[in-house]
Amino acid sequence: MKKKVAIIGPGRDGATLGRLFVLSDFGVQSVVGNRPETAAEGAKFIGAPLVTDLEEAVRGADVVAICVPDREVPGVAAELASVPLADQAVVFHTSGSLSSRNLETLRSKNRGVALASAHPLQSFASPKEAMGRMRGVTWSIEGDERALAFLDGMVAGF
Repeated sequence: MKKKVAIIGPGRDGATLGRLFVLSDFGVQSVVGNRPETAAEGAKFIGAPLVTDLEEAVRGADVVAICVPDREVPGVAAELASVPLADQAVVFHTSGSLSSRNLETLRSKNRGVALASAHPLQSFASPKEAMGRMRGVTWSIEGDERALAFLDGMVAGF
């Protein structure tokens, strides 16, 4: 069965990752962001619906990708902690400077959640440009065992 993915933060990283998910036959169910113009552009690039409510965005998602600037990860995690997630959901962020420990607050309501961080060792000038350079890129991945198994497969599929 196709995994359902929610993208939080469809800027350069999120739009690129979301499009890679679509091209790898994942179902990107929703995109949510706090900058309306960037969010709309990212959702269009990904080919997924844009929503404005975080709870709506992640409802039923098997995978939640947090693709926001490093300084925003703890705040997004805190907000996400008040939202019910799917049983056994995998939640990861793409920060290159933070570990998955910055997502621990999510376990307060969602005990079955698997947490990780996954950062491609590649810069993103634009999503369109990045798409041509993502095959074979090395990723820095750490987190819970179940999340790592998913992310290993994700990276291999890109």
